[in-house]
Amino acid sequence: MILVQLGQLFSTEPLPKRRTVQEWFQKAGLSPGRSRSPSMNHQRGKVAHEVWQLDAKEEIRLGDGGVSVSLSMLDEATGAVLAVALFPPV
Repeated sequence: MILVQLGQLFSTEPLPKRRTVQEWFQKAGLSPGRSRSPSMNHQRGKVAHEVWQLDAKEEIRLGDGGVSVSLSMLDEATGAVLAVALFPPV
């Protein structure tokens, strides 16, 4: 919400990234940091297709100035890319 309001007030200026604004609030004592959850004992996949990883990336800047979102699926054991989907953000 803060970035939306900044964009309205300073429409011709580049806006800071979301994480930068979060850090400003934490340094000012206005937002507590995230609590750390206990570490999990994660066993990596040993054979193909035992464990898959899904990874989403937002606000990917394209060469033509556009923005995209990606979703990828990888096999942990082999490192093979099983699928990638690119689409415009909504």
